[in-house]
Amino acid sequence: PTELARRAILHAGQRHALRSHPAMRAHNEALTRFLWSGLRDAPDPAFCAELEQAYRSGARWVDGLLARTFALLRTRGLLENTLFIVTSDHGEAFGEHGMLLHGRQLYDELVRIPLVMGGVAPFDRPLESPASVSLVDLLPTLLDVVGLPTPPELDGRSLVPGLREDNVGLPAL
Repeated sequence: PTELARRAILHAGQRHALRSHPAMRAHNEALTRFLWSGLRDAPDPAFCAELEQAYRSGARWVDGLLARTFALLRTRGLLENTLFIVTSDHGEAFGEHGMLLHGRQLYDELVRIPLVMGGVAPFDRPLESPASVSLVDLLPTLLDVVGLPTPPELDGRSLVPGLREDNVGLPAL
């Protein structure tokens, strides 16, 4: 199943055909389950490396799109009034712990995701923090940036106070 999975996942034309062909839509989930069932039990290291390379290539492509977007905002004079946030819903595994892509486990490679914020103050200067924060902090942070109070029933906390105090990192939750 590795070669079939390689073609179905890594080859853009075949991936598109599987997702868009009316006859395949109903079978796509079963096909995916079949492919991963064999690979999950014994992940092929070469295939895992290919998946990771494709993943990183996709991330570089998104980086390029973001750079073009920021350049366009800058040339139109809109970047100074724009807050941007880049994050993810989950990480990916490439053979670690015998896993491929993502599932319901709580390993670092699945739960640690990027959170990049930039634009208006206090996100108008470079700051990198190794501290862990949570996505539940995102809405309180956005409300704080625009000057609105955080409703008391809302989970999370604003990340802004730690940034305004020129902390080198935010405390882990």
